[in-house]
Amino acid sequence: MPTPTSNESRDLAITALGVATSLGTDPAVAFAAARAGMMRPNRLEPFLVRDPATGELEPVTGHPVGRLSHGFIAGARLARLGALALTRMIADAAVDAGAMNETGLVLVVGSGYLLDAAYALDESDAGEPFSDTAPAMSEENEARRADMEQALVSQLFKQVSLPLPAARHLLFEDQAGVALALHRAGALIQTGTVRRCLVGAIDSFCDARLLEALQGLDLLKAPTKPDGLTPGEAAGFIMLESPSATGDVRAIVHGASVSFTPAGVHQFAPNVSICTALHDTIARCYGGAQPGSVWTIGTHNGTSWAAGEWGRAVARLPRQIGAGAQWYPATSFGDTGAATGVLAACMATRAFERGYAPARTMLSWGSSPRGSKGAFCLSAGLPHRGGRTGG
Repeated sequence: MPTPTSNESRDLAITALGVATSLGTDPAVAFAAARAGMMRPNRLEPFLVRDPATGELEPVTGHPVGRLSHGFIAGARLARLGALALTRMIADAAVDAGAMNETGLVLVVGSGYLLDAAYALDESDAGEPFSDTAPAMSEENEARRADMEQALVSQLFKQVSLPLPAARHLLFEDQAGVALALHRAGALIQTGTVRRCLVGAIDSFCDARLLEALQGLDLLKAPTKPDGLTPGEAAGFIMLESPSATGDVRAIVHGASVSFTPAGVHQFAPNVSICTALHDTIARCYGGAQPGSVWTIGTHNGTSWAAGEWGRAVARLPRQIGAGAQWYPATSFGDTGAATGVLAACMATRAFERGYAPARTMLSWGSSPRGSKGAFCLSAGLPHRGGRTGG
């Protein structure tokens, strides 16, 4: 079993944020709409699936960002989504080019596990195609990762007309990755490598190749499959600084609560139903922060795998977690993959600022289909200068 990672660094302040979602790129508007139960589903044409009732080919319904990302595919789509969110965060923080030599970046993107799983299923003979070990990385995923390592960050900052940050880390970690990103960001700030750090995440399940993989793995929600996921896409960034270095503290990330468990039992493993990694990761997070009352924002996406894993975890966790409010970004934005953790941090920050947070502490948990798990806790910061409007 891989060694879990926990962050023993000091607390960090969230001082700015920016998002790109199907409900808009302004966090105030997007999260007010989500709080009101709004959503903006659209057909993901030209990807088609056959309706078993009528026999007709129908487009899949998802939650794309919309015309702002229309026409972009693969890495270019991720760069476009990231640029939309980063532009909003830059305006929120009033960051200029001169600040980038004291700024770090930790960016989370999808691992490509679903591509690997779909390839393994296609290549398997009759019988069980998956073992307890995650599928080997496919050539397609290797090429995808190489392209992103070479060009994604540079394309992203070129689009926002800023020089590259002084320190840069790209993590292929899916839904659990933001916890690891917070750990890395805390280390960069604590060691004095940078004064501030941007933690971002970008992912899209609306790209045609990912939709093909989801369909091949029978994961898409459909009239005959209510326990499937609805594809979404999003990007988000938060700016982190030492609380003592700024008077603009919008929310606090508790350093002792950040918990990450590397990839272990993957989604299609035969023994996935007995895996306790999510429970163990959340328990370390909750114990580290000692938050008392808490509400959770998690990566439950509507699949039987996610429901079973969360149900087994919450049954063994402290009563405060199971009895508290439970929010799921997938309800309004679809499954946004690696971006879900940053959306959770931004949603909680807005809830604290606007006074509708259902508890003093938000616990975010993330479960990646490849097997990694992450969790972290946020609490309210100091009143922001000038206040904030919207939801």
